[in-house]
Amino acid sequence: MEPKGMFTLKDASELLGLNINTFRYWLKKNNDDCDKGIYEIKLYNLLTKVRISTTTKNFKPSRKYDRYIILDIEEFKKEFQKYSEFLIENKRRKRKRNLGWSYSAIECYERNMNCSKCTYKRICQSIAKKLPDMIPPMKKIVLKLLTEIGLPPRI
Repeated sequence: MEPKGMFTLKDASELLGLNINTFRYWLKKNNDDCDKGIYEIKLYNLLTKVRISTTTKNFKPSRKYDRYIILDIEEFKKEFQKYSEFLIENKRRKRKRNLGWSYSAIECYERNMNCSKCTYKRICQSIAKKLPDMIPPMKKIVLKLLTEIGLPPRI
């Protein structure tokens, strides 16, 4: 059974399990990403702007204001999910771009990740003692670099 009717931004945020301010932030970010050409579908285009007027108990002049509503919540949820997946993938790509071989990582690789031959032995082992798996952090980084980037460049 799909929901029918009009949904305010607050209704949509509750349906998606987000705080209203967080939801508005992602709508604005989507709008900015579309303006920059990073993403192609503006979520704002799926919103409809309606003018609402209210009156007070004392019959003073009514106040008019605009409110955004969503008419097709299923389409909106689908597009919002696509945008969320795009953001996750984009974040993963940025992290991978920043991943690279440093001189100390290359030295660690050339020593076959044998800590007894390393000049940074004390530093790595003191950090490793605080970690649950007790593996030196440089060794973890080298293994990650090998799987994601490949062999280090020759110095």
